Amino acid sequence: RPDRRPTRPLRGAHGPRAVKSDKGTLGQALDRPDPAIRFYLFYGPDESQSRALAERLLAGQEAEKFVVPAQAVKAQPSLLADEAAAMALFGGRRAIWVEPAGEELLEAVEALLEAPGAESPVVALAGNLRKTGALVRLAEAHAGAIAHIFDHPSERDANAWVNDLAE
Repeated sequence: RPDRRPTRPLRGAHGPRAVKSDKGTLGQALDRPDPAIRFYLFYGPDESQSRALAERLLAGQEAEKFVVPAQAVKAQPSLLADEAAAMALFGGRRAIWVEPAGEELLEAVEALLEAPGAESPVVALAGNLRKTGALVRLAEAHAGAIAHIFDHPSERDANAWVNDLAE
């Protein structure tokens, strides 16, 4: 009889899943940012493209840039979570900008992602980080973070950009 079966736990919805960014979804994530994303990591050899898309994120959030030096975060890892949780002094939105970012931010980013809440997202611009580095792996695995690598444009992409500019 069905009523004599042993009870089993219900299957609940899983928590938020990590989403790996790609060129197709990155534009949407920057133009209409998800408030659940607390940490954006832009890295790779093409720093100009990283900077341009970080600025696009600021425009999408209608936020002003609040620069926190990477050395200050390295010296005091809790600073990143504290600044992200603080409200803007004169109202409006802000985004915490950390540059140059590197593996030394790992402890601070872990604290940020474990914090109960954040008022402002953190945008970190890094140069060449290894894809297997701890900071990149954390940002790719956590549902509250996005990591994206910017390589130098391919010959095809560069030709397309030149043609677009010529028109």
